[in-house]
Amino acid sequence: MIQELVESKKETGTSSLSRSDTLKFIQIVEEQKIAVSLAMQKRCQAERITNPIQIQLLMQNEKTKTFDKLRIEHGVSEDDLQNGVKEHKLNDDPEFKALLMQIQAKARQLQ
Repeated sequence: MIQELVESKKETGTSSLSRSDTLKFIQIVEEQKIAVSLAMQKRCQAERITNPIQIQLLMQNEKTKTFDKLRIEHGVSEDDLQNGVKEHKLNDDPEFKALLMQIQAKARQLQ
């Protein structure tokens, strides 16, 4: 039953997220990326991890954890966010662009 719902959602390519929810969850994910990036920098320095492949795998693991947490806490998947961006045409939206620029500025301040 669950698999059927997942498949039907994939086939329609639509998001059940409103525009405001899509923006809210993207903000959550992007802010989490900043926190993870800073934590990973500290971890790699502390553990003297220099192998780029190992660092990339650690980052991918953290990305997966972020989306798992989002799914568990809010019932929202990475596909839902991608569909929401497409459905609401956020790539052309000034508010969306401003949000991303604000998050990038915050990331630069923290580094």
